[in-house]
Amino acid sequence: HLLLMSFDSLLRDETKLTLVYALARAQIHSRRAWMQEGLAHYAQAACLEQERGRQAALDYLNDHNAELVESEKANSKSSQADDGSLLNGVDNIPFQSKALRVWCMLHDMLGSAGNPSLLLWHNYQFSEDQSPNYIQKLIESKTHRDLQWFFDDWVYHDRGLPDFRITSVFSSPMASGGYLVTVTVQNLGSAGAEVPIILEIAGGNATHRLKVLGNAKASIRFEVPAAPQRVTVNDGSVPESDTSNNSYVIEK
Repeated sequence: HLLLMSFDSLLRDETKLTLVYALARAQIHSRRAWMQEGLAHYAQAACLEQERGRQAALDYLNDHNAELVESEKANSKSSQADDGSLLNGVDNIPFQSKALRVWCMLHDMLGSAGNPSLLLWHNYQFSEDQSPNYIQKLIESKTHRDLQWFFDDWVYHDRGLPDFRITSVFSSPMASGGYLVTVTVQNLGSAGAEVPIILEIAGGNATHRLKVLGNAKASIRFEVPAAPQRVTVNDGSVPESDTSNNSYVIEK
């Protein structure tokens, strides 16, 4: 089975990466284009991460980002914005890019609870997929996660892309040593996401994930052994309309 096998012998060149897509596309039987195309491209990203590390997968995602961003900007000016949703959109490059990102984000969100592609491989029933939320409910039943907000923003509707910025960082020394750091993130976009927050300190960094809903703020706390130097929201795993405002340098 394609999504269960090792890809060590496949990822040697672009031709073999194309083969990964083709094999995954052939083995995923769904009436929904966003599932078939998204999971087939997701298989490529997952294999790149297995073969060459996470940065290679992130580079792959960002290679597919420019047209998605431009498409979402154009859709935001439309009076029928949901025509660009994954349920209703035209199967083109931006559509495929967004579907890819949805499956990658689900993978990051679910973590050890389960790989979404494997969950579907074992549990998906074509005949039972009669409603738009079938996939959501299937994944929720296996992972015990509430994903309504995510599917609302990324699949059922087209709410554009997030735009994260760090609004404040408060750091204080702890009596036991180290620092307690509170980071507040604002999402200027209408689509919510669970995004990594990377706190840099001397000699390393710490990463936590934070759910920030559309047009909202959220905060997270870090306990670190040294004074914080910089905070960055998003490592490239979540598509954004603007990434120029993602870093915050902490003044000493």
